[in-house]
Amino acid sequence: MSAKKSSFQGVRIVTTATLEAARLIREVAPARDGENVKSRITTAANRLRWKWSRARSVWHADGRVRVRVEELDQLRKCTAKAEMKAANNELQELRDTVARLMGRLDRIDADFYGPTADALRAQIRGVDGTHGPSGRT
Repeated sequence: MSAKKSSFQGVRIVTTATLEAARLIREVAPARDGENVKSRITTAANRLRWKWSRARSVWHADGRVRVRVEELDQLRKCTAKAEMKAANNELQELRDTVARLMGRLDRIDADFYGPTADALRAQIRGVDGTHGPSGRT
């Protein structure tokens, strides 16, 4: 009896953990103007303290790679830090914009806009006072 060859021979199956790791490693080294993939992989490898070849294999979701739980946890933690940093930067930009606009209102007509601006400043102080240093309640 002849053995029938599988039509899936040589096909590598990529796990959901590998796909998640590939998505997360791209968030560790987000795209910047003029930066190529190789330099982004280098950045990610340095931030994660991984070998470059390991970072490249995860980046490309190589079917031969098996992502360990510790690596996924490290990627999640690293991306959470990046998200928190981005959120804090965005919040600071918003505060700067509000302060700039409030200054404009004061220059236009402090008597007219003063009470509204003072109430808004009190609200902002109230919101800032309810958050700890990490920005969480």
